[in-house]
Amino acid sequence: MGPAFLYLLGTGFSGIISSLIHGAGIFNLAPYHYLLYSDIPNFFNKAVTAGWPYLDSQIEYPVLIGLFIRAMGLIGKTLPGYYTASSLFIILLSIGATYLLYLTTRGSERKKLWQYWILAPSMLIFSVYNWDMLAVFCVVAAIYAVWKKQDLLAVVLLVLGAWAKLYPVLYILPLLMRQETKRAQIKLTLAAIAVTAFLNIPFALGNFDSWAYFFTFNSGRISTFDSIWTVIRWIFPSLQNAQAISILSLLIFAGWYFWMIWKFRKESILKTWYLATLIFMMTNKVFSPQYLLWLLPFFVVLPAPRYSKFLVFEFSNLILLGLTLTWFFAGRDMNYFYLSIPFILIKYGMMFDFYRDISWRKLAYRVLPYEAL
Repeated sequence: MGPAFLYLLGTGFSGIISSLIHGAGIFNLAPYHYLLYSDIPNFFNKAVTAGWPYLDSQIEYPVLIGLFIRAMGLIGKTLPGYYTASSLFIILLSIGATYLLYLTTRGSERKKLWQYWILAPSMLIFSVYNWDMLAVFCVVAAIYAVWKKQDLLAVVLLVLGAWAKLYPVLYILPLLMRQETKRAQIKLTLAAIAVTAFLNIPFALGNFDSWAYFFTFNSGRISTFDSIWTVIRWIFPSLQNAQAISILSLLIFAGWYFWMIWKFRKESILKTWYLATLIFMMTNKVFSPQYLLWLLPFFVVLPAPRYSKFLVFEFSNLILLGLTLTWFFAGRDMNYFYLSIPFILIKYGMMFDFYRDISWRKLAYRVLPYEAL
């Protein structure tokens, strides 16, 4: 039994724990309770609806997630079967990501795989909660591809990830900026356009309004319960308009993002990817608790925050999840929001601290810290 097997086995158990937590009510392992909530079972009806998602039904996620949901419905047929199939595939993606992270780490750095990935509270709770692992796997595979100097493969993986959870699209421009020739930039750009067209054109042409529902749904959303924008709305009641929040958050994000990728254009590409993720999470009007999964691979392959800070970040997020679900399912009592404010500030404060810490580090290697030694 090689050492890699232990990491893969640990990831499998982590995924099983997550799937059991959220599937306990489905399999009568525990009385249903809203604290066992998961997005996956809520999409069962859409998963078994006849026809194609985006052509015959609307789904508020990009096309890869809609197709994944439909495929799991065809495989599972019943709610327990659909949930089991979804959990199994997500766990396999988690195991695949672990193997790639194992390959891109060395020696004592591999200890971080246990601390910041396999046994991270986010993995134990959220790896089987939504479908973020589809995008996270693509990002980890892109990290590995860039490390192997296979940038064309990396851009294809990032586009696939973006059409699962959008955020990997932020990594494409920094990747293009690292290309040594215009020809290479054009090649990668055309590849990104081709993959995007292949995935989307059949649905956009077949039923544009249904395909575009992901964009219209999210543009019309107000900020979520545990977003800093909800605290801002509470302080400034005039900012109750979803469109105003969308425009303001987009302007702040765009200015910060483009300034950052230019400032650090000669440093590690992973540094810019990590910082881009933090900027998006801090400025976006929507914050879901499983978004923490997006950061975990960077904690493994880059200098990680102090573990005590990491745990404060994780557990403030878990407390907010409990308050959010209690508020949502127990009558929307504003007292739960007032209780959440300190934890929202802690969560965003920790993300800014992570940003500050890594931005001050001169990471002048292409991908991984140990390669600079």
